Amino acid sequence: MDTLLSKYYEKVPRRFHAGALTACNVQGDVIYSDIKGTQTVDRSGPAVTEDSIFWVSSLTKIVTAVTVMIVVERGLISLDDDVGQVVPELAAPEVLSGFDEDGKPIVNRTEKKLTLRSLLTHTSGFTYSVMSKNLQKWAAYHGRNIDHTQGTYVLRSLSESITYPLIFEPGKDWSYGPGVDWAGRVVEILSGKKLGEFIRENICCPLDLQSTTFHPETLPDFEKKKVEIASRDRDGSLTPTKEIFPIPTPDDLGGGSLYSTAREFTKILSALLAGGEGIIKPESVDEIFRPQLPDAVRITLNQQINSPGARGMKWLFTTGDQIDFGLTVSVTIADVPNGRAHGTVSWGGHTNTQWVSDFLVCWSTET
Repeated sequence: MDTLLSKYYEKVPRRFHAGALTACNVQGDVIYSDIKGTQTVDRSGPAVTEDSIFWVSSLTKIVTAVTVMIVVERGLISLDDDVGQVVPELAAPEVLSGFDEDGKPIVNRTEKKLTLRSLLTHTSGFTYSVMSKNLQKWAAYHGRNIDHTQGTYVLRSLSESITYPLIFEPGKDWSYGPGVDWAGRVVEILSGKKLGEFIRENICCPLDLQSTTFHPETLPDFEKKKVEIASRDRDGSLTPTKEIFPIPTPDDLGGGSLYSTAREFTKILSALLAGGEGIIKPESVDEIFRPQLPDAVRITLNQQINSPGARGMKWLFTTGDQIDFGLTVSVTIADVPNGRAHGTVSWGGHTNTQWVSDFLVCWSTET
């Protein structure tokens, strides 16, 4: 493992400037940890440590799934209730069904309800524009500025998100998008607290996490510990770039605006491997990690990830992967030669962050 991480740190021209690889077992013991690089792209800055602060981007989603299961456990809502009854903006949203002969978008209001389950499994119809040519066409028609090189397909606020239509009726297909941000909003309304505050009280405090937050500017040593973000140029070199979300961000976006450290995020995953120890019930962990998709939707999902281009997700999977989807997590449903095993759960993020867990193996060992 040491050799592998060193190889990619030094690889020319496609090197990286900062890498942290941490592994733990079901008992919560860290069984491997290796850190490479510096917090700055030019390698002049401080060395990366387990306590360096990363924007973890879409790794945020699994944390939001945990908050959802907490409010479900408290009886405040079920995974299949109509969230439009909680968040008025989510009642009867518009669905983009196509375009007329003049290129004008055709939209209709759906009578199908949005649920926490559909928001967390990406079957709600919400999508990022990079995943949908029709949504890009809709945005162009309405004069929306979408620049995929700057990440503007990632919505910066919930108020912006709701102005975009769904691209299919809820439950009919799969597409990666900002549904998890709206799931976080449901948690906020039901709890009466900002999502970050809810996470702090119900996840960070029980697990003693000090640097996991939507608002890193409030941390005393953030500027000293922040890992610089980079974009990769065509020649393989790295160029420093800014975060997609402003600091401070107006919304606590459950789909992607969390910051954390390698040490602390590993603690969250370790708690889930141990059956939700200290934060949620074992049944809730099972619910997050179990396959959730109807057969027809699972088939279209696998066609997406194994097609050329793979709608921006190819780096997340091994060629030939067969997956289902849990609550914000991919679930490998068949062994892949030289790849992932059946029962592997995982997800990744915009900043090349990724977590992987052999949940089925660990859970079987634990029980």
